[in-house]
Amino acid sequence: MKDLFALRSMLAIFTWAVLGQLGLSSLVWAITPPRVEHLNWDGLEVVWLQDERFPIFQATIDFAQGAAAENKKQNGITDLTLNNLDLGTKRFTQKELRHNLEYYGIYYGAAVGQATASFNFSGAIKFIPQTVQQICHLFTDATFPPAELANEKNKIKTSLRNLARSPETIAGRALQIYAGENSVWANLPAGRWASVQHLKSSDLKAHLQYLRQQVKKKLFLVGPREVLAMRDYLPACGFQGTQEWPGPGETPSPLAAPAPSEVIFIPLAKSNQAQIRLGHYLPPTSLKDYPAAWLTDDFLGRPGAMNAQLMKEIRVKYGLTYGIGTRLNAHKMYTWSSIATSGRTDKVAEIISRTLQKLKDLQDGIFLPEELTLAQTGSARAVIFYLENPSSYLSTLVSLENLGGSGQDLAQLDQRILQVTPEELKTMLSKLFAEPFKIIVVGHPSLKKQLAKQWPLREVSVKNLW
Repeated sequence: MKDLFALRSMLAIFTWAVLGQLGLSSLVWAITPPRVEHLNWDGLEVVWLQDERFPIFQATIDFAQGAAAENKKQNGITDLTLNNLDLGTKRFTQKELRHNLEYYGIYYGAAVGQATASFNFSGAIKFIPQTVQQICHLFTDATFPPAELANEKNKIKTSLRNLARSPETIAGRALQIYAGENSVWANLPAGRWASVQHLKSSDLKAHLQYLRQQVKKKLFLVGPREVLAMRDYLPACGFQGTQEWPGPGETPSPLAAPAPSEVIFIPLAKSNQAQIRLGHYLPPTSLKDYPAAWLTDDFLGRPGAMNAQLMKEIRVKYGLTYGIGTRLNAHKMYTWSSIATSGRTDKVAEIISRTLQKLKDLQDGIFLPEELTLAQTGSARAVIFYLENPSSYLSTLVSLENLGGSGQDLAQLDQRILQVTPEELKTMLSKLFAEPFKIIVVGHPSLKKQLAKQWPLREVSVKNLW
C-alpha cells in the first residue's frame, strides 16, 4: 500500500533552495492547483485528476478491503491474487500475456495495505482501448495455472529462507506482526508462509471473483481529458460491489490494552550492528489533524533531513547512529507510526533510551519557536515539490479520500502546515509518538542481557516471522 506520509526526497529540498536563490521558485510554483473532479460511471465512483502536460495516464483501482479483512488461514491471498493476474488466462499463457502488455507499454502492479488494496496501471492515451482490454482480460479470465503459481510460491519461500541476510527486512516484518499482536492488524499484506503455502489456484480464482464483483471500488485517474474515454471500455471488467470492511455494525478486533514498552529481540549470530524499530497502531487520524500530522512527521524525523529533531539528537549531538527516521500511515480505521534506526551493538540501549527521552521532551514542548518555523517552511515547500509528481499526488489523494478528504484539502495542505501552532504540534506528538511502543531489536545474541536490564524482553526466532 502507498504510505500517507511518503518519503520526501532530499533532492526536492535542494532543488527548491537552488531555485529560490535564482529567483525562479515563484515562476515554477505559481500554478493553479490541479483540477480534481468526482464522476459516477454507472455506479463506479471515479476521481479524475486532470493533467494535460503529457499524453499518458495513470489509473488506480482502490479496493475497500485489505489484509486485515482476510481470514488468518488465508492471510496473503489478496496480495497473491492481485500481483499474479498475469500468470495465465483461459486464452493466453504467462509469456503471451506479458508480451501483449509490454507491446502497448502498459505498466501494472498491485499494492496491498491493512485496510485497502489497489491495482495500478498506466500507459499511453492513444492505447487506452487496448490497455483497458488487456487489464479487463486479466480480471475476468485469470486462471492462476498451478505450475506458475507454484513457481511464485517457491520464490516467496526462498525469500523467507533468506530473511537472515536482511536484518532490515526482519525488523520491519517483526514490528508489523508484534505491534498488531492478537488482532487483525497482525495480518501481513503479503501473508505468512503458514497460510500462503496452502493457497491453491481455485482459492485465488474465487477471491478474484469476490474482489471484482462484491467489494466496493473507487477508480482514480490522472491524465488529460482524453482519459475519460476509458468509460467506454471499462464495463468489460465487470466491476461491481458495495461491500466494505468492516461492514455495517462490525468493528476490527481491538488491539491489546496498552502495556509498558516491550522489546522483541531477534538474535542474529553474525550480526555486527543492530536494527532498531519502535512502533504501534493507534486510533484513526482525523482529516482535521492531517496537516499537523504531516508536519509532525517532518519535524520529528523526515528521513535524510539533518534538522529533524531525532537526527539532531541521536546522530548530530550524540553520534549514535548514521540515520534515524519516522513513518506515518493513516487510514479511517487506524494510524500507524514508527521509528527506524540502527547502531553499534554496544550502543543499542543508549539509542533507544535517548530516543524515548527526546520524544518525551518534545511532547512537553521543549523545542524552540525557530525550530518549528524552520520545520514548517521546509515541510510546506517539500509538499509542493512532492505533489508536483502526478504519482505522488495520486497516492496522497487516495489516502486523503479514504480519510473523507478531497482534492481541495490537498491543494491547501502547504498553507495549513504553516498555520500549525506549537500547542497543536505538542498534541500531535503526544498522540502519535507517546509510549508504549513495541521495540524491535535485530542483532547479536549478546544484546539480550543488555536490553533485558531496562525493558521487558521476549526473544523470537527468525523462523517465527515466516
